[in-house]
Amino acid sequence: MTSQGSALARFERAVKIGNPNIVLAAAPERFPAAAARFGARLVSERRLLVAEAQLTFAALQTLSGPERETGGEALCALLERHHETESARYVEQWLQASA
Repeated sequence: MTSQGSALARFERAVKIGNPNIVLAAAPERFPAAAARFGARLVSERRLLVAEAQLTFAALQTLSGPERETGGEALCALLERHHETESARYVEQWLQASA
């Protein structure tokens, strides 16, 4: 499969378009595994404390539900605190598109 057809590429295009319905359609079946991988990498690479790791995974869990804004804001704050500004900006854009 080419990169244009990958799930990540489809998801990124959907976010850029700004239509939350397309974003959600592109993401849901792969979201739990992707969120777990993302959280694990963040915890490992940025050496998060236990409380920060718990908050990370709790915030990621909310992104697929009705409390996505609250969880997304918490995740953005954690990302920015650990100098992951590009990731924080990406989450902020996704939150705005899904509002």
